Amino acid sequence: MSNQVLTILSFSDNANPMQVNDILTNADGDFRFQDHIPVPSDIDNPSARANWRLRHWGCEFDVESQDGYFIQGGLLIFCTKLSHPKEALLQISKKLSDLVITVQYASDQLGADQGDYEINNGVVISLMAVGDGIDFAEFLWSEYGDDARGQKV
Repeated sequence: MSNQVLTILSFSDNANPMQVNDILTNADGDFRFQDHIPVPSDIDNPSARANWRLRHWGCEFDVESQDGYFIQGGLLIFCTKLSHPKEALLQISKKLSDLVITVQYASDQLGADQGDYEINNGVVISLMAVGDGIDFAEFLWSEYGDDARGQKV
């Protein structure tokens, strides 16, 4: 049991994929929460850093590994450990304030944590029902899980 949460972001039709990529990724082409919402350098204690990330990102750890995200066809697909990074996504959406971002997520602990919502400029603007959480999670993992783990390109 790895306890990963798969997250898929899709962007409204007016999105320019190249511009979105330029805004979301750093100079090395990586997508990391630390680049958008940096942990203050004066927080030295590892436990305090983890608590800060949990409060400001919604998860204790940054996006999984070097191959932990995948951008293609207007989608950003990535995994985080233990929890969904809602707070980070709300903050990052402010950098794309003219776009509506659809967020779908599911834990690999099927049925444990999943959701589907839309955000714009730092605000959740709609929540969608996911029906049977296990079916929703199985669909997301079967459809996008390999992409997030860097296995399908």
